[in-house]
Amino acid sequence: IRGELVAPPLPSAWAKHDPSQWLAFKEVSGLRVYGNGRINGQGFGWWNQSCKYHPGMVTHTHQKRRMHQIGTNCEYLPHISGKWQKRILAKKSVSHKCFEQALKFLKCNETSLTGIHFINSSQTHVTLFGCDEFRIDSLVIEAPGNSPNTDGIHLQYAHNVVITNTMIGTGDDCISIGDYTSNIDIANITCGPGHGVSIGSLGKGGSYVQVQNIHVKDVYFKSTSNGARIKTWQVKMGVHISDVTYRNFYGTSASNVGITLNCSKLVPCTSLRLYSIMLWPNYQLKEVTSYCFNAYGVSMGVIQPPPCLKHTSIG
Repeated sequence: IRGELVAPPLPSAWAKHDPSQWLAFKEVSGLRVYGNGRINGQGFGWWNQSCKYHPGMVTHTHQKRRMHQIGTNCEYLPHISGKWQKRILAKKSVSHKCFEQALKFLKCNETSLTGIHFINSSQTHVTLFGCDEFRIDSLVIEAPGNSPNTDGIHLQYAHNVVITNTMIGTGDDCISIGDYTSNIDIANITCGPGHGVSIGSLGKGGSYVQVQNIHVKDVYFKSTSNGARIKTWQVKMGVHISDVTYRNFYGTSASNVGITLNCSKLVPCTSLRLYSIMLWPNYQLKEVTSYCFNAYGVSMGVIQPPPCLKHTSIG
């Protein structure tokens, strides 16, 4: 990719199209996407219609309730045609967001993404769904710190993924790790603004979920609302998270809780490891703390804020 790919500036341009995607690759193996070009999502028009800032835009109560039941993040958008409203509502399980995303890989294996500059996606900038053996390197991802749901990179049903040497500053998670994801290595990341590196939210649909073998190291945080974060829904089936390592984190936090490890009440997180973490309050705060719920593991080296893991080995 050279030069610049630019999305339409107004949501109304998607009135007769699937609003959930702009650029997408599906079931391609051995694909290499690279270059020094830029992908500009022009997300401002979408952000202005976000329910985060305009909850009144969800105008039909029964549609809002239906969307809550199927677990989708879509809102009722008057400019989207009836055909796409019906397709969105008909989905029994929506696993990725329904606003336009900049670049999406669906079931792509042995694939790489290198060197591209992403700015201002309407929602998630890069999504991997159902991918195996995927490498991401040397990306730049930018959106304003107050832009809603603009995750940098989101992984869902993904396995054997390596993410390195990437700078991310957005209004949501720098990197988010979703349900049924395993064998992920993340290193040399600059994160901020944003919500940090997050596992979750997991288990919203109520079924059993397993995430394991996640290793994150050498991350610099610039006034993020979290550094390391695990977030789960407290559902009946439980969410099992195991073998997660956070190593060499440093930087500043924009919230009072710099580390959040909120695990399932029914199934604890096990084999969590914290090594050499230094997160300090930014200029607006006096101190930063950690929060843990049902999280078991070990910590080594200097850990700031002080760790809250339960050190008893279980499971």
